[in-house]
Amino acid sequence: MIPTARAALALAFGLLLSLLGSLGCDRAEKREAEEQALRDRPPVKGGSVTEAMARERVASRLPTVEEQLMLAIREGDRSKVERQLSEGARLDSDAPLLVTAVRGEGDLSFIEWLMELGVGIDVPDAAGRTPLSWAAGQGSLEIVSHLLERGASVEPVDQLGRSPLHYAVFGGNDLVVERLLDANVSPDVQDSLGTTPLMYACSKNLPNIVRTLRARGADPTIEDRLGRTAARRAHGVDNPCAK
Repeated sequence: MIPTARAALALAFGLLLSLLGSLGCDRAEKREAEEQALRDRPPVKGGSVTEAMARERVASRLPTVEEQLMLAIREGDRSKVERQLSEGARLDSDAPLLVTAVRGEGDLSFIEWLMELGVGIDVPDAAGRTPLSWAAGQGSLEIVSHLLERGASVEPVDQLGRSPLHYAVFGGNDLVVERLLDANVSPDVQDSLGTTPLMYACSKNLPNIVRTLRARGADPTIEDRLGRTAARRAHGVDNPCAK
């Protein structure tokens, strides 16, 4: 190839690379401009802002007083709670404040203090679980007893149809189970799958809880939605349900 042809080819190749680079930069700039527009767009309910951009917006803004109140309650910090209340946060809302306290530090004196301030004792979380349900599931006999003494309802069930007694069985604390039964909780309450506390106790092989439930009248012949009784759901050689 003669020098002139080589030079022309090199020049053409250089122009092509320059053009491609320019197109790439234009696309990158356009994409960046679009992302910036999304960042600058005010939040609109039901809008088309992507989930990632929405998370970025939430992370970049300052928390509201309600969010700071929830954090203070989770930490069990009275001074922070009082500070947020002085800045306009409210305790008489539908937010699961007491659930947050039970799931957080779980300090009984702090929980008592919140109730004295007017926090609702039966306000559930987004899944429908009440403070009593969480305390029962955590096996906290002291908190369960206090909530019951203060009038907490034993009736509410969550979105799965599970009662505080179901969660007490999950927690494996037979004293909590007894305390709920002392509050006249039905031992045969069924969740959305038709499962009773006795069935769960049998499937988890919890002999002490099985005996407690049976002594309080739990019916072993009840069937779940698949037609299984407590005995059919029993696991373990020494499981009292299998005898």
